[in-house]
Amino acid sequence: MASHNHSMHPHGFRYTKPSEGLASLEQDFGGNSVPPNATWTYTWQVPVGASIVYRHGELAKHTLDVPAPPSSSLTEEVLTLFLIDDENRSYYIDENALTKTNITEGEL
Repeated sequence: MASHNHSMHPHGFRYTKPSEGLASLEQDFGGNSVPPNATWTYTWQVPVGASIVYRHGELAKHTLDVPAPPSSSLTEEVLTLFLIDDENRSYYIDENALTKTNITEGEL
């Protein structure tokens, strides 16, 4: 369970301010800082023509058979989420180092 507020910000998608996921003093939306034990539903529009190249057969292993919208000529949609994390900036790095490695508290 999270112990700090978190948010997500999409790149390459269309969204309204409440789904932007950026915290700032000028805007106060639920998705910009979701506290522990709370939920927020982000709504993002995937632009037509966005494409990603996958290795042959890779999607067949991971497809969830999500039907495409009725207005689409596609038979199913595949959405991919890319994340880049710097574990050194994690709120949990000390706890993880102590519980998942041989590092002692004196070495932190």
